[in-house]
Amino acid sequence: MARRTMILCNPAAGGGRAGRTLPQVLELFAERGREVESESSRSTAHLRGLAVRAAAGGYTDIVAMGGDGAFHHVAEATLGHAAQTPGGHNITLGFLPAGNGNDIAAGLGLPGEPMAAAQVYLESEPRPMDALRIRFGDGHTATCFGSGGLGLDAEAARLANGPLRWLPGTLRYIAGALWTYPRFPAVALEAEIDGKKWNGEILIAAVANVPNYGGGIRIAPAAKADDGWLDIALIGKIGWLRIAPVIFAMLRTGELRRGELERMRARRASFRTDRPVWFQGDGEVLGQTPLEAEILPNAIRICAPIQKIARENAPQ
Repeated sequence: MARRTMILCNPAAGGGRAGRTLPQVLELFAERGREVESESSRSTAHLRGLAVRAAAGGYTDIVAMGGDGAFHHVAEATLGHAAQTPGGHNITLGFLPAGNGNDIAAGLGLPGEPMAAAQVYLESEPRPMDALRIRFGDGHTATCFGSGGLGLDAEAARLANGPLRWLPGTLRYIAGALWTYPRFPAVALEAEIDGKKWNGEILIAAVANVPNYGGGIRIAPAAKADDGWLDIALIGKIGWLRIAPVIFAMLRTGELRRGELERMRARRASFRTDRPVWFQGDGEVLGQTPLEAEILPNAIRICAPIQKIARENAPQ
């Protein structure tokens, strides 16, 4: 069956870079003999509606062009609708990053520039990608595809998506974290991770499907987008004088002092806190604790050069 591609573009992403680059991307697809159309979104709700309509419209490939948020909304909107098209074939997703952070793109092995990513997309074969399903205590669920977290980072994400939106990439997240830190008491966390109890005070509890979030913070350096595991990072209380060194270390290597950070892998984890705190996924604020996170192996198909973790190295 001939492949039909729909590119869904957030034209405002990257300060307008997505909209400016879209004509070049369409020209490249046409040069490669790919049947391609495009739609530009006016809002998040409009983007999700376009994705659902494309999934029902017989397109074999649906490509998000914009930031991590654009991919999040296209992938989540099509997750329930796009298992199969009316013609009976599986839909393949794609991602042409044109935002400021591009953490999901980095985790997929994609270049952070849309034209270069388009070249890679056209040369890649469809492969499975995992997703994270989040169930909140109020009954609603959400799905994310990169990483998410509760506590200080979710508060930073709220600022990054609001009054600090004018700042570029990682700086937006760091500024949000620095502003929030003195106003954010540590959270008493009760977690259950694959049946094992964990209790302690944390600033951040993160769940990851890719290594980075917040525009380059290496929250889970070993995370792979198709290994069937949920990577968890718990960052404990940190003194004010350690904040700058911690941020630098998380940008550079992702490693902190003993006792400041604990990492583990699981299939499922639940989190209860001493007060309701926000959870962000793929940079979008999705809900509040309590919540449960689980890995959804092979949830979607995507054209990207992600590499599988060696099965013999995966935790048992």
